Amino acid sequence: MLAGGCVHHPLENGFLDPSEVGRFKAQPLLVPIVSTLETGIEEPSEEFTNAQDVRPEDLVASSQDYVVGPNDLLNISITDLVGPGIETVKTARVSESGSTRRWAA
Repeated sequence: MLAGGCVHHPLENGFLDPSEVGRFKAQPLLVPIVSTLETGIEEPSEEFTNAQDVRPEDLVASSQDYVVGPNDLLNISITDLVGPGIETVKTARVSESGSTRRWAA
């Protein structure tokens, strides 16, 4: 069939032409990348209705110790607890009542 110079061949794509090898469909492949575009504009939220802009006095560093309070997230790192040179890290959130759950080391 190849040597005879057949014009019509049963294959959908050409065997000898590398640009036509494969199982290609006639229409282009469309893949959605994102479902929506982010505008960069934040919508108003009830959570931040009383929010204020940053004031200069807010940027002044304080020399006093921080007091842990409700909803604070604590990240505690202890070295050599389990073994020499091994760091153990635990994370806990302070509850609304001001306590944390205890965990085993």
